[in-house]
Amino acid sequence: MKRFGIILCLAAFSTLCFSQKSTFFEPSRLKHDAWKTFFEWGGQFSDGRYYVIAGMHETTFDFLKIGVYDNGGLLDFEKTLNLPIGNPEFSEASSGLENTFFLGGTIENGQGVFGFSGLFDDSGKLIWGFNDSLVISHLTTLNSSEYIALLSATKNTSNYTKGLFLVKVSSNGIITKSKKISDLIGDSLFFDEEYNQVKNILSSQEQLYLKIKIQNPIKEHFVLVKIDSNWQATNLKKINNWTDIVVDSNLVFLASNKGSEKFGKATIVKLDSQFNESEFYSQNDLKILANFNHQLHNNDNHLIFHKIESDSGLKKTNESLLFIDKKSSQLMRECTYKFEDSDYFMGILDITNDMGMFIYHIYMSDWAGEFNLMKTDSLGLVYNTDVICDCKDYNTGIGEQEAATENVHVTVFPNPASEKVVVQLRNPTQAKVELQSLNGQLIQSHEEYSQRFMFEVDDLPKGIYLLRIQSESGARVTRKLVVQ
Repeated sequence: MKRFGIILCLAAFSTLCFSQKSTFFEPSRLKHDAWKTFFEWGGQFSDGRYYVIAGMHETTFDFLKIGVYDNGGLLDFEKTLNLPIGNPEFSEASSGLENTFFLGGTIENGQGVFGFSGLFDDSGKLIWGFNDSLVISHLTTLNSSEYIALLSATKNTSNYTKGLFLVKVSSNGIITKSKKISDLIGDSLFFDEEYNQVKNILSSQEQLYLKIKIQNPIKEHFVLVKIDSNWQATNLKKINNWTDIVVDSNLVFLASNKGSEKFGKATIVKLDSQFNESEFYSQNDLKILANFNHQLHNNDNHLIFHKIESDSGLKKTNESLLFIDKKSSQLMRECTYKFEDSDYFMGILDITNDMGMFIYHIYMSDWAGEFNLMKTDSLGLVYNTDVICDCKDYNTGIGEQEAATENVHVTVFPNPASEKVVVQLRNPTQAKVELQSLNGQLIQSHEEYSQRFMFEVDDLPKGIYLLRIQSESGARVTRKLVVQ
């Protein structure tokens, strides 16, 4: 994969974004043959480092690899996970507390295939796990010391009868509370474990929701169930066509494509605390694929909808991210990403600690492919790699001169930094950017028409510094920088 010194991100309306040469997620590292990789997932640890888990196929066995990057995107290490037994087939993953991650799936030994799930530390070492007759899945952080999860008992044990349970799990893997799903739902919904599945657990401020797939030989549909503090179902809603769910405080947002069998209408619906429904956002577009899982994510100010478009032959032509303001329900920005000239697919792995996005993309060309990574800020601007982004702004509501004064968007990365640091503005503008010590001593300065300003910091003593930005309109912003 090529590396470019400068990547131009051409934009309509008010946004022109570009990325200078960066080592963020060095493209030559952690490459995988897409056809030999059966599982790819990643996230960000609480200390700011990034990690990627890849399940790899070989001729006679499978194995899992972990790659850990520092908060500037440089590869720290890459290793094979040491599992209790072999041939892992993992199908789910999530970030845990205190620089940990969770994996769930199956492993096998000479006696057969077994369910397995476990929590791993940031070096890939297993902290605790469940296997054989008791397996944890859908592990979700509940608070600063506990998880919520599903426990599947494949046979009767001393503590559990055969069936599916909602459980509370401590950070060291001890189950502190449990309730069978059929008892939790009660008479409000008949839960047949032979046909029905819990597909997701969602939580917000200890409010719990279950997404349940109801399936029988004739038809299937989905139901969203709200669970109270006594672990009893209080509200249910049938959600047949919805593909993704975001919980934000006491509100639930559901995203789907409604329309014809092939093409759809991008729709986001809002449910209040009583599951009363109102349309939040919709976009009629006959190019949107109707039968594709369009992701919905959530950061501080926006819902982020992953839109996938195709031509009349159902060949994918474009992928973009829609940034929708949660207060006004208006589309604020749409960003499209181009990955060289080959076909690609992308997905959001995680919302990062700074409310940006950690994204994977897969190049596909001539029956070969590879996974690569990219990082954006909270408004979708890319930090790195040979990626072209085209961002269009909508519904700004204020003039260009007012926007420059009242809505200055500044991104500093990497932070902490050890070699170089980049100050990125929302738009190209005439600006003065100064790097100062805490006592106000000027160290470096740039004054020019640009969107990105880069400072060399490898010769500076470790410590805290100030970046002071002043635009031509007179707007002033100060950011702290940590040099390590």
